[in-house]
Amino acid sequence: MARPSKVLLEKTETLDIAAECPVNLDEFTDKAEEHISKKYSVYDKKFANMLIKHMTDGYDFQSFAKVVGVSKQTLDRWVQDRVSFKEAKEIGEEAYYHHWLDLGLKGAKGLIKGYNASTWIFTMKNKFGWKDIVENHGKNDSAIYEVQVTKDGRFASARPKIV
Repeated sequence: MARPSKVLLEKTETLDIAAECPVNLDEFTDKAEEHISKKYSVYDKKFANMLIKHMTDGYDFQSFAKVVGVSKQTLDRWVQDRVSFKEAKEIGEEAYYHHWLDLGLKGAKGLIKGYNASTWIFTMKNKFGWKDIVENHGKNDSAIYEVQVTKDGRFASARPKIV
């Protein structure tokens, strides 16, 4: 590591950590938090429709934070505080799921040029909790199976349970 030049050392001031701070940091912090909360938590009624459109286009709920310039926590607070936004999220989630299913069906039918089934499968597994189904046609046909379902109750997978 290079040593600071002599010129830099001569211009360096010493810091007295015991000195009084001319600014009330608590007051400064309170004002900053107040400014941030006003700037970033202003809800507009049009956000509900915007969210549905956003998710219909295949984007997830969390990415809507970037669109309206807020944090994910602010979106979650809006869902808790505003019935219309909560309903828009629920509608949006269904539209989001439908968008991805529709994309897969169109791709499987050859309607999408350059469609990549592997990418679609990977997306469905990661975004919607899909799993591969492994069928077991072995000697033990009386095996107990462990069945997995998605969050909304759809069948996802079944595999033999080890007992």
